[in-house]
Amino acid sequence: MRREVRSRPHVADDWRIADRDDTTQKVGGLGDAIVGAGDGVDESRSTGTGNRLLAGDHGKLRLVSADTMLAGSPGTKASGPSRFASRGHVEKVEFEDTVTLGASANMLFVGCTFRKLITVESGGTAAFIACKFMGSAAVDNSASAVAANIGVVGCIRTSGVAHQFVTTIFEV
Repeated sequence: MRREVRSRPHVADDWRIADRDDTTQKVGGLGDAIVGAGDGVDESRSTGTGNRLLAGDHGKLRLVSADTMLAGSPGTKASGPSRFASRGHVEKVEFEDTVTLGASANMLFVGCTFRKLITVESGGTAAFIACKFMGSAAVDNSASAVAANIGVVGCIRTSGVAHQFVTTIFEV
């Protein structure tokens, strides 16, 4: 359902605003949230909240509700230290600061970019699929020293820093 905004046809943003409003209504009806840069992530439900992160800096990301999904748009960044303490899924976010996975974290990262260290507390688990590790980024799972708890699959690592206690399947 697309609304036509023709009151000011010379303003290109009218079409984008109409599309955004329709998208917000459709996504909002499914229980998901569209999160602008600088806004907080929606964890209003105890499980199963979806968040579409719009382009821009979202500061530090913190997740505690189970089954929360963060799906980034092109240009989505987290510039502050981020922490994940539950079960969740993160896609297409560029992490410019450290990331910590708590002891009860069970995370899936897909298509994310990491620029600093990812620390996993003892008991935390994660899979990194098609991610990029740049700058000083690497996964440090030395707290538990169980490589089977962390999987790195089909990723790119240009950082030169070795992962610690991680199962790696095809990393270039």
